[in-house]
Amino acid sequence: MKPAEPMLNAVRGNERLRAELLAALSEDRLPHSLLLAGEAGCGAGFAARCLAADYLFPQGGPPAQNTAQGRVTQIDEKGELVTGIIREVLALRPVGKMNQINIAQIRTARRECFQSSLSADGRVVLIQGADRMNQSAANALLKVLEEPPEGVLFLLTAGSQAAVLPTIRSRCSVYAVSPVSPDECTQALLQREHQLPRAEAEYLAELFAGQIGSCLHAREPARRAALEKAGALYGCLAAGKEYEALVLLATYEKEKSAAIAVLNDVSALCAASLRSEAFRVPGQPAMPPARAARAVQEIGSAVRRLGANASPKLVLTLLAAELCQ
Repeated sequence: MKPAEPMLNAVRGNERLRAELLAALSEDRLPHSLLLAGEAGCGAGFAARCLAADYLFPQGGPPAQNTAQGRVTQIDEKGELVTGIIREVLALRPVGKMNQINIAQIRTARRECFQSSLSADGRVVLIQGADRMNQSAANALLKVLEEPPEGVLFLLTAGSQAAVLPTIRSRCSVYAVSPVSPDECTQALLQREHQLPRAEAEYLAELFAGQIGSCLHAREPARRAALEKAGALYGCLAAGKEYEALVLLATYEKEKSAAIAVLNDVSALCAASLRSEAFRVPGQPAMPPARAARAVQEIGSAVRRLGANASPKLVLTLLAAELCQ
């Protein structure tokens, strides 16, 4: 019988990562705890699900595909199970107002991963956003990582390995997940989104610097609308239209999180224009490189001030004046 195609082969780029993980699987030397670190949109979560699929279902088929697609059992904020198609994978992520992984979730994972009455030869505990784990949850997880149950694979993902608590990080083998090239990102988008025009795929791939997940998220209606607003603000700054920029920014004066989000998007647009001379925001004038570079720096400072509870109205007014000079 022909061996099943590994789900890890669906991970774009990251050839070394795929080769190392596939070799460890085939030689039965995969560590019991792994941390896949990569900035948002790089696909660390997808890579973790593909690894879980290959670990649990090396024969492939629907179980492996459902695992890679995230149709697994979730652990909610109260530590209760939301059963998915795949029961052998327990997935948890930051929840609640604090956007953290809590101890109730970890306790449920610990209890469930010791049960062995399931069809697959093993279990996987998938912890997404391990850098958002509170201290109590980390302490509870540490106990099971130190003495892991037989056949259970712990897969953690995070935006960066440095953001994960050292006690947890030291118990894991760490692998980096990197963005792909814009060209490879474009091809991935066109294969996944058959109705997507090539020009839009190329635009998204350059804007998000090869972060396939971020590009796919940008196709959602709410995210698309947010990017259009950022593009309009980018155009005002590019043309030095201070009044128009102030009018746009005024709508965010009472919504600090939304203000930070739109500023980060504008910064990404500026950064993309610096990376590629051919990059253009649809319907907007090109931003001079010197202004784009200054915008990235000034927007970064403004976001930090907003995060430190400075007055949004003051921060946004000063930013518009500075960038439209």
